[in-house]
Amino acid sequence: MNQAKFIFLVISVFFVSQSCFGQKRDAIDFKEDGIIITHRMVECDNASGYDEKVKLISIQNTTDEPINVTWTQGFWINQECRTCDNAEEHQASHTVVGGQTISGSCDKTDGYRNLRITLDLLGYEEKNPITDHKMLHITLTKPE
Repeated sequence: MNQAKFIFLVISVFFVSQSCFGQKRDAIDFKEDGIIITHRMVECDNASGYDEKVKLISIQNTTDEPINVTWTQGFWINQECRTCDNAEEHQASHTVVGGQTISGSCDKTDGYRNLRITLDLLGYEEKNPITDHKMLHITLTKPE
């Protein structure tokens, strides 16, 4: 094998391994009765000029039936839960059709606003960033 082919082979293997093994997997937050809830952390470009550190949540229904998923948004700032006392006010829900996955995205108009959690405005100095977010009191019910 000549040197040019060897170098090409080494470079190709490097890029293929980076694309296959360098990707971060979504973290699993909940897995029960055919519902799998995952999240991943991303940075989103914001039209206001500040990039955002965002938690994008996905809900997958692996059953054949629609399921209502309801939860309370738990937001912590400096180790203190700021929404735990007002659970009803911070409740969210979605009906997920059988075999469907719904996901939050950087697009604020996608209809899944409560699946997109802004944790921090990057570059904005006067702020209290959300130090943690959890989906609390997750319940699964069949739609009526």
